[in-house]
Amino acid sequence: MTDSIDSENSSAHSLNSGSDCKEVHCLQQQNVAKISRGELEDLYYQLHDENIEIKKKFNSLDNKYKIMATRVMRLSREHKCVESIDREEDQRQLQQLRQNETALNAKLTVLRGQLASHTRLHSAALSKVQRPRPHRCSRICHSGRGNCGKDDDSILAISRPGSQSRGQSRQRSSSLTGSQQGAPKDQHGLAKTNAGLQDEITRLQNKISTLQRDMLLASEKSNTRICELETELAKHLDKDTAENVELIKARRLSKQHETALISLQQEQQMTQRELQACKAALTLAARDQDELCSTLMKERQKNTDLHQENVKLSQTCSSIRDLEEQLKDAKKENAVLKEHSNRLLQLKTGTADARSSPRSNFNEVHVVAQTASENLSIMPDNNDSKQKLASLKQEELNLQQEIKEIQDEISVLNKKLLQAKDERNNLNEEHAKVLRECLKLRTELIEPQEERKRLFQQLSDIRNESACLVEDLSKSKSKLEQQKKDQQDLLLALQEQRATNALEKDESIERTGLNYSHPLASIANRQLFHAPQLSSGSGYFLSPPQSHSHPCTPRPRPRAGDACLALLEQTAIRPSSSSFHGVLGSHGSLQERFLELCIPNGPISSSLTPVQPVSTEEGGNSSKIASNLPVSEDKHESQSIPVSPKIRSSSYSHQHNGQTDTQRELDKCREVLRVQFNLNSIYKKEVASLSNIVQSLTSGTRTQDDSCK
Repeated sequence: MTDSIDSENSSAHSLNSGSDCKEVHCLQQQNVAKISRGELEDLYYQLHDENIEIKKKFNSLDNKYKIMATRVMRLSREHKCVESIDREEDQRQLQQLRQNETALNAKLTVLRGQLASHTRLHSAALSKVQRPRPHRCSRICHSGRGNCGKDDDSILAISRPGSQSRGQSRQRSSSLTGSQQGAPKDQHGLAKTNAGLQDEITRLQNKISTLQRDMLLASEKSNTRICELETELAKHLDKDTAENVELIKARRLSKQHETALISLQQEQQMTQRELQACKAALTLAARDQDELCSTLMKERQKNTDLHQENVKLSQTCSSIRDLEEQLKDAKKENAVLKEHSNRLLQLKTGTADARSSPRSNFNEVHVVAQTASENLSIMPDNNDSKQKLASLKQEELNLQQEIKEIQDEISVLNKKLLQAKDERNNLNEEHAKVLRECLKLRTELIEPQEERKRLFQQLSDIRNESACLVEDLSKSKSKLEQQKKDQQDLLLALQEQRATNALEKDESIERTGLNYSHPLASIANRQLFHAPQLSSGSGYFLSPPQSHSHPCTPRPRPRAGDACLALLEQTAIRPSSSSFHGVLGSHGSLQERFLELCIPNGPISSSLTPVQPVSTEEGGNSSKIASNLPVSEDKHESQSIPVSPKIRSSSYSHQHNGQTDTQRELDKCREVLRVQFNLNSIYKKEVASLSNIVQSLTSGTRTQDDSCK
């Protein structure tokens, strides 16, 4: 700033001095004839010194303008670099989105293929499983219809937990069919067994009701928590929208600043062009001035030559004057001699005294002869002097003409000098205007710094808020994961409890050793669910072959842990193809597998064939065989285990509906969290791009300030 002020002061001083000189030159132009040679030389030297000072100032200003031009070019290059970086980031984002789209399309094609294969396998399994009903089972069903209604809830506890309960029902059906062949036909024993079964059913129903209440309480808690999380998410979304609005405003301001910078750069380019034009005009004026100086020097030399000639002429004039004086003296002598000659003539012609002596006559004759000789000697000198006088007069006339021409040339040169000074004054005025415009540009460049500081503060506030949002999201994510784990633990506990109840019931039925043909027939005549079948190892424990035991021999009791181990082994070995994906992660677990097995895929109708139980040796080594047998994935998915759909009770349907509602709400929460996560990622990218732009602008202003300092 001090440099600019000094330059302005110097330019004003030069303008004032130029105006003063202009007035002086106008006066001098009026009185050119009165000004002497020395005064003209002094004025010329003063103008020359002023011209040198102006050139120095102009060179210094030219250097300053070059520095400013380099700064502006750097700023424009940095701005272009920032734009190129933003374009590269946008291209990268587009490439990432395209890659994600291709990956999702591939996943969709894979899932469609899996669905098509699953439907084909399901239809094949339905066609394989359908068999004709035996007449004997239908008669047994009609005779024991009263007991079938009581067995619905007991079979529900076995059929719902998935493939585990279905395998146990097959094992129980095999044990019941085996006991049907060798049991006594005693109605009193049947009544006792029916009463025991009803007591067990009531006890199991009470347990199921308590478990359902616990599940309802847990579902209510989860619903309340989900509502709270939804409200929190709505608040966060409102905050995010407000922040996005602020970001949009900040972007608009940055765009306005960019447009202002571009306009300023264009104005600066225009000023640079004007400066270049001024420089060209100054160079032309300097050339003209140099030419004028050279002409003046030549004229000075001519003047010196003329002065020398004038000196010579003055000398000749002095000699001519001497000669004129000599001529005057000679004329006087001639006059005297003429008088003497006249007297002599008078004496010769007139009456002279005869008495005059001859000697006087001789003297007079001698004087006349002398005068004649002197006249003869003076005549050529007089002719030469006359010729010299004529030549000197002509030279004086020529010199007067040359002096007039020189005076005319000097007047023309003075006019040219005045024009050059006027042009200089105009150039100085234009230079002052350019300086003022540069000062305005500097002030306009300094003004956006305050707005940049304010934008920095806004960015810092936005970053802090985004950090708080990320923390809140992580907390909500951890809470949702904990709730999910709690629900999974509850479901696993329920399934284990149901499996233990079913195994206890099987043990009680096998201890009695009575005939259970009526409930078996009722089970065989009902519709069936379709679900993936167990592995070969678990099927070995749940439906063993008939050739190992005789129908009349006593049936040994199967172990309760063998079927559970087989089911757990199968669910652990099966791949996690049916695992749902969300924001919280994708994983396959036992609980998800049991939920898949519990979902009905389609009703089928078939009859159960009587299967004999396993011998004692096979039952003792069942767990080892189950742990060593391989598990095939595709074959067991294609097969199906018949389970009755009419066994579902109202309490379990209510429980299942509650579970589906909670699962839907959890899916909604996951989708909301996914959207929030995507918004946060976009927001972070935008904040990073804005921070890069602001940093580039601040670096450019800092470099400008440093260079100005």
